[in-house]
Amino acid sequence: MEIKFEPWKELVIHEVLEREWDIWADAIINNLKAGGGGIPTLSWADGIVFQVAPLPPSEKVVEDQMNGILHYSNVTFALKSNYEKSVRKEQWTINLQDVSHNSIFAKLALELKKQSKLSEK
Repeated sequence: MEIKFEPWKELVIHEVLEREWDIWADAIINNLKAGGGGIPTLSWADGIVFQVAPLPPSEKVVEDQMNGILHYSNVTFALKSNYEKSVRKEQWTINLQDVSHNSIFAKLALELKKQSKLSEK
């Protein structure tokens, strides 16, 4: 048996939304309050907190994936220079997962940083 590693060749992001971290965290907490709780997890890499939404599988999306093209419907991100395992606001928690070791997410964080129009406050 042969084992092959075929890294993604391309990542296509169809929409990007930048938020201020504190405002985004407050919005997440408000959604938790309204929805009855839970502990959301966001990704963190190289000073960027982000959440990706892949495109739902369709014949075209799967075909692209088989050809090494990954599609994200949208990426929401905020600048957050310091990594914390979790962020507490009031009695609510948002977990952060350090995904810096993932080459795709490390490159994504770098590109999002370049696109950022907000500065950390």
